[in-house]
Amino acid sequence: MKKIIIVFSFLIFITNSYGQNKKVRFGLQFTNGLSFLNSDNTNITETKIGYAFNYGLITEFNFNENYALGTGLSISHPRAARSNSPVVSAVIGDTTSNFAFDNALVNGIKERYTYTYIEIPLTFKLKTNEIGYFRYFGEFGLVNAFRVRSRVDFVGSKIENESISKPLEPFDLRSGFYNASLKVGGGFEYTISDKTALLVELSFNNGFVNVLKDGDDKRTVLRVVNLTTGIMF
Repeated sequence: MKKIIIVFSFLIFITNSYGQNKKVRFGLQFTNGLSFLNSDNTNITETKIGYAFNYGLITEFNFNENYALGTGLSISHPRAARSNSPVVSAVIGDTTSNFAFDNALVNGIKERYTYTYIEIPLTFKLKTNEIGYFRYFGEFGLVNAFRVRSRVDFVGSKIENESISKPLEPFDLRSGFYNASLKVGGGFEYTISDKTALLVELSFNNGFVNVLKDGDDKRTVLRVVNLTTGIMF
């Protein structure tokens, strides 16, 4: 939490500094996306694409008409599913336990994950000159994500050992606090008035930090394809 406060304070400081020179733009955005997990574990036989959405503030610091630094603050909710994970570290009730999941213990295992992140991107934006009412751009950079919550649901699964024999309910998942992904994307702005523009962007976030501590010592990353719409002021 301290890291988030420090970064957010830094963004406010930069915003005030640029605002005095009138080189800063603000916007609001909403993103629909498709998210999925990619694992180094060869026992994972199937992954499912889930729905992701993201909403928040866009901030853009312009060096000139064609180059800008992009950042912002948003809440992200990616979801994904997969099958056949050998080990999961879980919190059930007030007890932290490790259970080895295989066909002898769990029937019909399917893992469904839901994450909530606070995201602070830092990207470099290349823009064309205005062509009619349109201005096209490309964007590349790093998306910093800080976990607020992560949940896992074993759909239709039941665990049986000496102490537990019951269907598994959704529970909090032990995952890393920080996630990072490389973002590459492109889109356009459509000018509505002198200071207002409609924003549309298609992008891909390629995660490279392990987001799932399931005890198998294999890296599992989160990847998201996003379609962003917004308005810039």
